[in-house]
Amino acid sequence: MHYVNITSVPVTTSFTLKPDHTNATISLNTNATVFGDKNATIVFPSSFISFPYEYKLSSVKNATTTVSTGTIFANMTGANQVVTATYTGSIAFTNPMFLAIIGVIVIIIIAGAWYAGTHAIYNASYRFVRRTGTETKRFVRSMNEEDKDRKHYVHRAD
Repeated sequence: MHYVNITSVPVTTSFTLKPDHTNATISLNTNATVFGDKNATIVFPSSFISFPYEYKLSSVKNATTTVSTGTIFANMTGANQVVTATYTGSIAFTNPMFLAIIGVIVIIIIAGAWYAGTHAIYNASYRFVRRTGTETKRFVRSMNEEDKDRKHYVHRAD
């Protein structure tokens, strides 16, 4: 039996292994060694997200072939094989899904700031009106019947 050593750079990813002449499909993670006596087809994903990066497949290479698609043939009947998938990483924030998530977060922050601002203005206005009403009541004197009959004199200190 021979083996195929399957790796990916710069990160680990999952791949699908389909041995020839079988209906079986095996999902594994890279950096694995698979032993067998049949040829196999190995399929790598064209891209995947590992936050905060999105990785896109650049090439898949074995001893005799380099392809830019994710599917490569491994001949395990004659010799040991090494298959390497190379990915390029970019910031995932350029992905529309992440841009939508960031947009929703920004809207929530803006709505929270707006609510906090209007609530603060309401509280300040309410306190001002209550304080003004209380201060006005201190200086207003109610007049009853006795007060109406009395004469008030203003004394000056000359």
